[in-house]
Formats: sequence, C-alpha cells, structure tokens
Amino acid sequence: MKSELENSLSVVKVWKILLKADVRLYPDGFYRLKGIFGDSVAFGHLSITRENIKIVRNHDGSLKEHFLDKLARFMSKNRPKMPSLSNSELVILGLSRLITSESLSKANV
Repeated sequence: MKSELENSLSVVKVWKILLKADVRLYPDGFYRLKGIFGDSVAFGHLSITRENIKIVRNHDGSLKEHFLDKLARFMSKNRPKMPSLSNSELVILGLSRLITSESLSKANV
C-alpha cells in the first residue's frame, strides 16, 4: 500500500508534466499551447520583455524547472478557484503573473 502511494502523482506533479509537454514560450513573447491548453494548438503573444522571458525558458522553449514548479503550483491552487477560465486562459494568467514576479525578484537581488 505504501509503494502505491509513493508512485501516485500529486495534482502539482500532474500539472508539471502537462506544462512541460504542452507549453512552449519563444524569445519574442509568443507562446504555443497544445494538449489540454488549446483546442488543437493555440498561439498568442505575451507583452513581456525578452530579458524576462530569457529568465524562465530553456533553449527549446520549454520552461525552466524552477519556473515549471511555480507554474504547476499556481495551476493546482487556482484551477478550483477560477472555474470560469479555461486551462489556456489560466496558464497565460499564470505565465504573466509569475514572469513578472520572477523578473522583479531578479531585479531586487
């Protein structure tokens, strides 16, 4: 029984897996969402500077591990609180908020 619990996924881990696979952020602020985040594939643009985007993305467009953890926690916390938003809207809200707060924290260091 204990091994089953150790192998089970938490809500945060599930979000992290989905975000890692289905969210790409490009250097110019464009993003691509697929899977549960888009009807097939969704594209859009964030009004965030290249420097701030560079802080949170890997070279392949995936999100860096520490930022991925923060976004997964944001999604698991806010999904039940904001049922009127779609998953794609919630991930864009999370990206915007977290990138802004990440860049502010880097500026204060």
